[in-house]
Amino acid sequence: MRSAATRLHISQPSLTRAVHELESELNVKLFIRLTRGMKPTPEGVELVERAKDILFRTQDAMAVVSDLSSGRAGEVRLGYTDDNQYGWLPDKIASFLKNNPQVQMHLAQDYSPTIAEQVARGELDIACVMPPLPPHLTDLESAPLEHMPLKLLVASDDPLAKRKSVKPQDIKGREVIVGALRPESGFYVQVMRALGSVRPDLTFRQGIYPTAMISNLVASGVGCSVVTDNSLSAGRDDVAAIPFKDNEMYVQTALIWRKNALNPASLQFKEYLLHN
Repeated sequence: MRSAATRLHISQPSLTRAVHELESELNVKLFIRLTRGMKPTPEGVELVERAKDILFRTQDAMAVVSDLSSGRAGEVRLGYTDDNQYGWLPDKIASFLKNNPQVQMHLAQDYSPTIAEQVARGELDIACVMPPLPPHLTDLESAPLEHMPLKLLVASDDPLAKRKSVKPQDIKGREVIVGALRPESGFYVQVMRALGSVRPDLTFRQGIYPTAMISNLVASGVGCSVVTDNSLSAGRDDVAAIPFKDNEMYVQTALIWRKNALNPASLQFKEYLLHN
């Protein structure tokens, strides 16, 4: 008993009294006094094993709570558009998860207005979208992300496919597939703005999405399209993506989230996207 009291940094009488009080409360004998020292009874052995389990579970729970509160664990529900399918966003997600292996990432792809509505309803935590946002979603906050140059997507046998670059004027008179389900889509708004003065000389086809289907149709001869690199899969030889010379041919992405609603893991991922 003396050595146990020393390890616990209390006096032997205090430890002896505590053991007697516990035996009285449980109405069992926890120790048998021997000539030299003490031996736990079967009840004492069982109590020690269960106490160890309780201590382990308590420590484990404290570690889990600490990880959740710090953002080292938890879940991030991330929305993204087709224009973030490849390139920088998958790279950022992979890097973040490598450094935060306890975080669970749940991904949802749609077009910008739908994603923004889901963030506003709390169904998603954050999202990478194409502004402008629907004006009635006043409780959303946003920050600019990638500045994405646009490219002209044509079939590989199109005469423009051999060009190193093109101008918007080069597609006058053509049918252009715009990767947006509705005109209020941020991508549609930004592409129309970028095409500017050549818009009256173009025919537009809407409602086709995502870029994989647009690529298939362009390859089959259904017009051309204006896309970003981050929406294109690599390795296709039936279409060609040609850069525009015009520096104004680009779209801007943004990160959105609901005010004061991010859990620690989502907050950490938001900061990682904005500052890395």
